[in-house]
Amino acid sequence: MTSKSLRWVLAAGVITLAATGGALAVSGSFASEGENGERGACTLKPAADGSTPAALSDAEIRGRLTAAGYTQVRSLGHEDGCVEAKGIDKDGKRFEVYLHPATGEIVKQR
Repeated sequence: MTSKSLRWVLAAGVITLAATGGALAVSGSFASEGENGERGACTLKPAADGSTPAALSDAEIRGRLTAAGYTQVRSLGHEDGCVEAKGIDKDGKRFEVYLHPATGEIVKQR
C-alpha cells in the first residue's frame, strides 16, 4: 500500500470514527488508485451481459509494455487489482508501472 493510500485509509477511519461518535465501522474494500487519484482504476467491471472480462496474459502485458517503450520488463506482479511491472525503459531508466489487468492501460507510473 502506498503512503498516499494509507493516508486516505487513515483519514477515512478518522472521519468514520468522528461521525459515529466513537463507534468504528469498517466496510468495503479498497481498489487501487489511477494516475489522477481516482479509486477503482483496476477494477474488472462486468460487461452488459454480466460477464467479467478476462485478464490479459503475462505475454500480452509484456508485449504492450514493449510497444510503449518499456524494453526490459524484469518483473510482473499484482497489487491492489492492478498488474505491477518493473524494469528498464528504452532510455536505460528504471520504471514501475501499474496496468489495468483486462485492458493493459497504464493507470499509474512511478
